[in-house]
Amino acid sequence: MPLKSPTSFYNSRAVFGTQRPSSHGGRCKLLSEISCSISTPLSDYCMSPTPQTSLPNSAGGSKKKKAKSDILQEVDHIQDEIESLHSDAMSLHSNKHQCFLVKLDAKSEHNRDSKKYEWLRGTCEHEASQATVSHQCLQEKQDTEIRLHETDI
Repeated sequence: MPLKSPTSFYNSRAVFGTQRPSSHGGRCKLLSEISCSISTPLSDYCMSPTPQTSLPNSAGGSKKKKAKSDILQEVDHIQDEIESLHSDAMSLHSNKHQCFLVKLDAKSEHNRDSKKYEWLRGTCEHEASQATVSHQCLQEKQDTEIRLHETDI
């Protein structure tokens, strides 16, 4: 088996002040360190414009009341924002519905106009064909009268 080349001091763990973990104990220690580092609740980091600190019992009731009122005020502010977002979403939905109704009305009106146009066109074509037939009948009648009149003469 080839021997590992010695790691330079620049790339070694000694530079960073860490030691090589043992096969099992080091990993357990690392996991415990990780679990300790993430045991801080996420609520301490989320949605807070002001820093939140835990107050010791000796700090007095006024500081606790102030912190509680600040938290309640922040909760109210967030609830107002949620209501505003909900209202905006409902308004958007209503506007989309109105737009849909306007488009539907325009399409319906277009269909009515198209059908009316087709009916009027059909009626005009029928009247024109009836006029043509009537004219042909009248023309034939006049032709026969002219022939009869010519034969009488």
